[in-house]
Amino acid sequence: MSFNQSENQNVFQQTGDVPGVQAIVTNLHDITERKQAEEAQRLLATIVTYSDDAIVSKTLEGMITSWNGAAANLFGYSAEEAIGRHITLIIPPDLRAEEEEIIAKLRKGMRIEHFETVRVTKDGRNVDVSLSISPIKDRQGNIIGAAKIARDITERKRAEERRSMLQAVSDLLASSFDQQIMLREIAGLIVPAVADYCRIAIVDGQQQITDIKINHIDPQQLELVRALYEQYKGRANTLHGVRKILETGKSDLVSTISGPFLERVRDNPELLRIIHALGLQSYMGTPLIARDKIIGAITFSSIRPHRHYTPDDLAFAEELASR
Repeated sequence: MSFNQSENQNVFQQTGDVPGVQAIVTNLHDITERKQAEEAQRLLATIVTYSDDAIVSKTLEGMITSWNGAAANLFGYSAEEAIGRHITLIIPPDLRAEEEEIIAKLRKGMRIEHFETVRVTKDGRNVDVSLSISPIKDRQGNIIGAAKIARDITERKRAEERRSMLQAVSDLLASSFDQQIMLREIAGLIVPAVADYCRIAIVDGQQQITDIKINHIDPQQLELVRALYEQYKGRANTLHGVRKILETGKSDLVSTISGPFLERVRDNPELLRIIHALGLQSYMGTPLIARDKIIGAITFSSIRPHRHYTPDDLAFAEELASR
């Protein structure tokens, strides 16, 4: 199918005092190519708008020039908030050297395919993404910017990390005969991958705690973690913690450390102070099982505002503790 644009022009001939039309000249211009280009642009705009992947364009200086709905959903910034700002808006400070390397490759006309990295959202969460980036050229073929497609691979990366951790724990249990070394190594695997601090308690045949291993992302906080557990140790009718897990044989989950949880410990100002000082945000715990027998308990604690444990996290913790 072709498209034509017509222009009509009347040709007049003077007859006496009366002008008359002698002919009508019609000029036809083939605008098929322009129409096809316009249709292609409309199709591309529709694809970008409704894509499930975040699609962003930027100048070679890094200024954001377009931002689709999926980008808003992934990173938390609306188009109005993002366009006109620098792309480092979503790049963690320790990864900003990546942007210089990407721009250098784009200036050479190179494409970047499936580059896995981390980006940061408006509310401060890190998300794992796979980036595909292509140079944008003007009509003269000059590279003037870049189009970036970002796919959220956070769930895939988490699944990979969990499989790797389960395998590492299995390997450790099969190779280590020293309980102290084994507990230290397991605690090292848990922090920071699953928790910001954790406690592993081992019990004897009378269910008395005989060994405890604690790990924290900040070694200077270890004494504070020990103080927390000391405050809980002699507490009557406690609803959470290692002792409760050992008594019931059941896992424990507090997704958000908030008003109701804190209200139950308000009678112990020192315990409340320690909880606030540690910045506890979320907690879970599970029995440690070997040959269908409870031999201890593991507790996991988060101090990150955006890491709140879910039933899915607890299921993983239970699988880890039953290795």
